[in-house]
Amino acid sequence: MNVERCIELHNEIVQHGWVGSGRSPETLTSQSKSWFQLHGEKAEAARSDLSAELIQFLEQAQDPYAQERESYLGFFHWVSNLSGPGYMFEFEDLLWPWDYEARTGEKQKDIRRRRLVLYQAGHFGTGHTCGLM
Repeated sequence: MNVERCIELHNEIVQHGWVGSGRSPETLTSQSKSWFQLHGEKAEAARSDLSAELIQFLEQAQDPYAQERESYLGFFHWVSNLSGPGYMFEFEDLLWPWDYEARTGEKQKDIRRRRLVLYQAGHFGTGHTCGLM
């Protein structure tokens, strides 16, 4: 996986939304934080559950934070933002463990933390509410 390209794509989408919502491109950097900055100690506690590539992504992906609720900028129509550390692994029990066994024929002792929700779903009342995994 090309982590640098993923970071670049994420940040380009954020900038496009930022400017498209009438904000100045010069203010994006001052109004953005990394995932680790936004979530502090909880993010640091989750660091050991994340791959090196995902840590790099979360350290460099811009995440505009809202000073006021009215100024909140969601990431995209169907996904609202990067998941917080608690939400990121909230649905792992719904992410079926049997797929590994079906493909390999082997039982895996510990499947936890293999999958996560990277972007939370937008709240549109549709069936699938996890987000982008």
